[in-house]
Amino acid sequence: MLALPIYLRGGSYYLHTRVGGRQFKKSLGTGYKKLAILRAIQLLNSVAVMTQKPTLKDFPQVLTAQGKEYKLNVERGVIEADTPEEHQRAMEALKALKELKAMSSSPQMTPIEQKEDDLLGLTLNELVDNYFKIKSHLTLSTKLLYQRAVDDFSKFLKKKNITINRIQESEVVLFQNHLADKKLHPRTIDSKIKYLAILFNFAIKQNYYRFKNPFSNKKILTAKENLKNGWEFFEKEEITSFYKSESFKNKKKELPDYYYCLVLALATGLRASEITAVKKDDFKKINDINYLKLTDSKTSAGIREIPIHSYFYEELEQYINSKKSKVFTITSNNLSRYFTRHLEKIGVKRKKLVLHSIRKFVNNELMMNGVNEEYRCQFIGHEITSINTATYTKKYLWKN
Repeated sequence: MLALPIYLRGGSYYLHTRVGGRQFKKSLGTGYKKLAILRAIQLLNSVAVMTQKPTLKDFPQVLTAQGKEYKLNVERGVIEADTPEEHQRAMEALKALKELKAMSSSPQMTPIEQKEDDLLGLTLNELVDNYFKIKSHLTLSTKLLYQRAVDDFSKFLKKKNITINRIQESEVVLFQNHLADKKLHPRTIDSKIKYLAILFNFAIKQNYYRFKNPFSNKKILTAKENLKNGWEFFEKEEITSFYKSESFKNKKKELPDYYYCLVLALATGLRASEITAVKKDDFKKINDINYLKLTDSKTSAGIREIPIHSYFYEELEQYINSKKSKVFTITSNNLSRYFTRHLEKIGVKRKKLVLHSIRKFVNNELMMNGVNEEYRCQFIGHEITSINTATYTKKYLWKN
């Protein structure tokens, strides 16, 4: 038992005390100790206020006004006042008496629900499973993003099987602060919150969750800030300098996974998660043209075929053929971290340059060389926003 009359039961803290001679029990709706203590203090303060029976002495300002008095007979419903000002003060007193009567009534204590959410409610992981069953079209990469967001939130709460009806908005805010303390970029934090918000919107629509979405309206960055704070793309001179540097060439022996990932990034403009997920069988050849067939991506537009220039494929071929299935063992997070550190090591300190900047560079080079927007979108894996193009035209067949 803590100093406060609270205890942990079934993964959630409860307040158990006596108020006005009556037993009072209330779930605090969290298994997080510090948050439970704060909620218990707030609840005890609220109960204390509710059980205090005020008197007319608590409303002296409505009984007199600058020495002028009025008469108020509540039982007969009679008000005696000589001036409009006194009449107004009398009406304020009548209103105060009504509030006084309401506050003086005994508070109704909420009993513990017989249906325990911990026993009958969906857990976060069960919610994800149900969501994936309904959204069967989601790619593996997209599913992983949802699962990582859920795992991170569960790990923060220190409870893997927490039921969704126990999750409070205050815990979401604490989760955001926790991620910020870990030095995660606001964009990354927003991304995790976005996936959790989508899951809870689904839960509300399916009647799995009976409260307001605790993850809604929690974005840190506005749309304008997202655009302003977006990653920069490399200049051609910077790309040339990096890929021709001795530091990068040495990685071919020191860290081959990293080296060949970056070669593939420049050849295709792939996302980090797409690069690290490719398999040997994804590399195809037709009409003497080597290409990569992506069957898994974060978006449906990301499912695509990307031709690979012979200059790059000659560099990649031997490494690809040496693998049995998955080409790279490095994770997308580690790939991004290594790249950022590598830039710092060789003295590239321009802000907002990250691994994703290579992808932006490739797209920009395609544009500068006259490649139309529709084909650039197909190559990079972006959604085509034009209804006319997306709905009423066929994909550009590079094989022809």
